[in-house]
Amino acid sequence: PTAVAGAVGEPERAEMQHVQRALHCQQVRLEALAAAHVELSEENAALRDCLQLAGVIREQAFSTRLHRRRFDRVMRQHPMRAGQSFE
Repeated sequence: PTAVAGAVGEPERAEMQHVQRALHCQQVRLEALAAAHVELSEENAALRDCLQLAGVIREQAFSTRLHRRRFDRVMRQHPMRAGQSFE
């Protein structure tokens, strides 16, 4: 049999199916991670509310500490050289 231009052979078809299955698995995992992220965000907010209501933490102190941790992380990711400024 003569191959038709643009026709997909069995090896290519099998590879495409493999890629499609892998893509589907990744999509399922991504959706599970997104759902877990939403759940953890809600739990975090509820825990912060409880700690604030109990007087264990203050909103301003929490916000300040969170800002500092985020700033430190960015500085670790993008260290500045001596004498370099933010400008």
